[in-house]
Amino acid sequence: MDAARRERMSSTHLPPDNIVAVLYRQHARIRDQFDAAAHSSGGQRGGAFDELRELLATHEAAEDVVLRAVTDKLLPPHRRGEGHGA
Repeated sequence: MDAARRERMSSTHLPPDNIVAVLYRQHARIRDQFDAAAHSSGGQRGGAFDELRELLATHEAAEDVVLRAVTDKLLPPHRRGEGHGA
């Protein structure tokens, strides 16, 4: 089973509006879009890449807002904020 399918399957075990389920589905869409960009050419490749870039930006923003805020609370003070801007 490929990674995108595993992530979609993992998301089905959680409530649809659960943030982890949403992130799993986003991971799957990002993997699919990488494949689409890699297997297209010309103008289609540019469009596929633009869509991938949007997905990545949206996903990163969601992780920053939700997950990083939670993990920063769990980390010791000297480790908080690691990964921001990476």
